[in-house]
Amino acid sequence: MGGIGLTRRLSLSRAGRFTAHALQTRLALLLLDAVMITGIYTILVVMRFDARIPTGYWTGFGWFVAVGLVVHLSINASFGLYSAVWSLASSSEARRVLSAGSLSLVVMTVVAFADRSAVPLSLPVVGGVFVTGACGLLRFQSRLFVQRRSLEAKKEEALTRVAVIGAGAAGAQVVRSMLEDEGHTYAPVLFLDDDVRKVGKRILGLPVHGPVSRIAEFADDIDSVLIALPTADSSTVRRMTRLVEDASLPLKLVPHIRELLADDDGEKSVSVRDVRDLQIDDLLGRPEVTTDLDAVRSMIKGRCVVVTGGGGSIGSEIARQISEFEPGRLLLLDCDETHLHDARAKIDPSVGAESILVNVRDRARVLRIFESVRPELVLHAAALKHVPVLEDYADEAFKTNIAGTDAVFEAAAAVGTDRLVFISTDKAVNPSSVMGATKWFGEQLLLDRAPEGSNWSCVRFGNVLGSRGSVLPTFERQIRMGGPVTVTDPRMTRFFMSVQEAVQLVLQAATMTDGRNIFMLDMGEPASIMHLAEQMIRLTGQEPGVDIDIEITGMRVGEKLHEELRSSNEDVRLTAHPAVRELLPKRLESKTLSALIHTLSRAVVAEAPNDELAVLIRTLAKIGQQPTDQIQPHLQPH
Repeated sequence: MGGIGLTRRLSLSRAGRFTAHALQTRLALLLLDAVMITGIYTILVVMRFDARIPTGYWTGFGWFVAVGLVVHLSINASFGLYSAVWSLASSSEARRVLSAGSLSLVVMTVVAFADRSAVPLSLPVVGGVFVTGACGLLRFQSRLFVQRRSLEAKKEEALTRVAVIGAGAAGAQVVRSMLEDEGHTYAPVLFLDDDVRKVGKRILGLPVHGPVSRIAEFADDIDSVLIALPTADSSTVRRMTRLVEDASLPLKLVPHIRELLADDDGEKSVSVRDVRDLQIDDLLGRPEVTTDLDAVRSMIKGRCVVVTGGGGSIGSEIARQISEFEPGRLLLLDCDETHLHDARAKIDPSVGAESILVNVRDRARVLRIFESVRPELVLHAAALKHVPVLEDYADEAFKTNIAGTDAVFEAAAAVGTDRLVFISTDKAVNPSSVMGATKWFGEQLLLDRAPEGSNWSCVRFGNVLGSRGSVLPTFERQIRMGGPVTVTDPRMTRFFMSVQEAVQLVLQAATMTDGRNIFMLDMGEPASIMHLAEQMIRLTGQEPGVDIDIEITGMRVGEKLHEELRSSNEDVRLTAHPAVRELLPKRLESKTLSALIHTLSRAVVAEAPNDELAVLIRTLAKIGQQPTDQIQPHLQPH
């Protein structure tokens, strides 16, 4: 007990000392302001009369200065100019100094106007300007002079000399952070910028050179390059990256603006601690996606939501984002217990997400679950998706991607689910693989099974960065093993987007559903897989073909050189969101679709060889896109 009392007394003693120190600091600043205000007004009066001040003038002037002290000091106090930590001051504090000075100037002008015999009207105006400037200089002097000393000191230390690309607000913020923060090894040397209006000027004591294409000229003066362009799109980052690579310099960057935190004023702030290595996402990513959050929240809040494939890379992100919109109940369905457990762990426990271990192939159990919870919104992401694997296991692809999808649609229709979203893929367009063909059948099933008056849709997009079906994890693993990195064809391209962006747009598309819809996400420009492999090798500090070989293996069965987001017979219609398009596809007649699927089902039940079944699935998907009279001859028993 005595120990606790002693600890409490020590804490109170420290708090008292801190409070006393803060009070002393405020009083000292207030006294300095008082001396400064008196001095400025006195000097201006002396200058106004060329040091020959009229007899009797001092009485009126003394009254004016006394009022001025009360006005300036009280307004400064009301704007918090005696409570800020000025060594850490930012633009917010600078605005407060200007606001306090402007208000004081107006009040003092009114005071002088009320008694024009006391002082000339020019005194409060000119004096107010000088007082405001002096207040700012007094408060920011520590930062100004410490920053200058820091710049000179860092140039002499054995630190990493950095050239900063981008002489804008972000570049200035990160350089200022380098000068003030001791916990890093960077010494800023110069800026590079393509803006000719900035070239030749100095920012924070550093020269601005340009254009950025001249970077090789400064290679002997710098050790590294920092890209400080947080609002730049991926094409700009790629161009800057190539220039830096050509100069054989290490590269880091400030993340995109969406990754940065906002300060108290809602502005995005940048510091040296935000600096990180270049990632492949930076080269493939696109401008920040905007989402109508109110519409998404209105769709989800208070409702029962089911996510199938909730343990997958896409399904788990869908569940995570949905959890932020206050669903009434959130259920994750998956057949993999580990992935299901990991996905649930990413969700805020307060949401109370439920996980159900079930395979969508189990038609009866899926129906029982839906009858029990009666979901109002279903997002169907459960699927087998590895293209080469499914070529060897076409029967498994049918059971999950076609029969399992049909089971989910049947259950949702049975319980009156109003809104359902089926996650499709660009591989469903003119499918050449088993995986793509089964996804095409899934799209047709949704168009056929959606109840009248419901809002069901498919959302079609390309590869997702970092997902378990993406090429990126394969490249990363091969690079870690020392190579070779395998590329099937140097001409191959693919569409890429981040999983966060894809899910945002999926939820946005879901709010726009008004019947049976197929939506296509804007995937930007396709990326070269060969160039992607080279970039990933360089990001590890190695050189393609020198440190890590790239091996061309040849295209596999089912692969395309270039993916498509829509077929030639699908019309496109704009939506309210610039990154979402609606497609108007050909819809199979119900009896024709049922006949095609029945043909496949009989082949699976008969345990047809997988190579034959793979050919049949791909063939029927292509036939299904033909005129109806050309389909019937192919619907014979297998």
